[in-house]
Amino acid sequence: MDDLERLNAPPPKSLHNTVQESSTAPDAQPTADNINFDDSIVCIRVGPKSFRVAKSRLARRSPVFSALFTLPQPDSAERAEVVLHNDPDDFEHFLWFVHADAIDLEDLEDAPQNTKLTRYLGIATIARMYDATAVERWALAKVADNLKGVTVFYPRILAKMLHFTIAVDGDDTHRSIVKQLRDDVHRALYRLAHISTVREEFNTDLADMVTVLDEAGDTDLLANVYYYLLVYRSDTWAKDETLRPIDRLRILCGSHALREAGILKGAGSDRETYVADRTMDVRLKRHRSDMGAAFDPAPWRLPWNCD
Repeated sequence: MDDLERLNAPPPKSLHNTVQESSTAPDAQPTADNINFDDSIVCIRVGPKSFRVAKSRLARRSPVFSALFTLPQPDSAERAEVVLHNDPDDFEHFLWFVHADAIDLEDLEDAPQNTKLTRYLGIATIARMYDATAVERWALAKVADNLKGVTVFYPRILAKMLHFTIAVDGDDTHRSIVKQLRDDVHRALYRLAHISTVREEFNTDLADMVTVLDEAGDTDLLANVYYYLLVYRSDTWAKDETLRPIDRLRILCGSHALREAGILKGAGSDRETYVADRTMDVRLKRHRSDMGAAFDPAPWRLPWNCD
């Protein structure tokens, strides 16, 4: 039985009976000194995925779920699904955490870095949404630890990092982790730009990040990627099928604008030497505020539609 099957399976009958008989009240809430859990099952649907979960697992970590499960329920509620509008994979990561034991957590530490980041970010995202403050703090601490030494983020992880920074934008309690996340994204894109055989080594490249950044509405990072494509993938970006027509148009406009402004010269002379402790090219950092406008085709009023 794999992890997902175990997650969706009801508790063993013998365990269910033992818990019910030893409980002092059917709605007893677990505390540090109370291990008499009410393990009645709730069915939760998140997108295409459906999970059968012991209520006590969720109620113990989240006051939102605890309050939900103490509300008066109609007779038919026992068989009804609770429908949530979260990312199904993120919610599954959160459920994994509330069901995990010490051995599961140790096993996760041995997983690849990108696998761990995906899980920890998913846990933190759902924990924040359902006021599971202690879980969120734990997951974010794990994210911070695992960001050290990461060479390349895969697009899905990049998207999760960006979505989390957007969700907590303006929250002073998350200012340091948001800064770290964005610095590490900049650093990863910088490294990615300077690795010439990246697809063979990591099965991803700069062009794979474009749609993720565009969908996240992060025009600052998107302009950085266009810049890197123009400078470090000058011989391949025009034929890269990962890029959309609108991306090629933006890069063409940026190429002309940056040369007109004297920021780029072309012919390979714009490439810089990689320095391990930098987060971006020196020239890019110096002209960062100009990049968004440079790659914007709107001022050109071109007659064709590249959407």
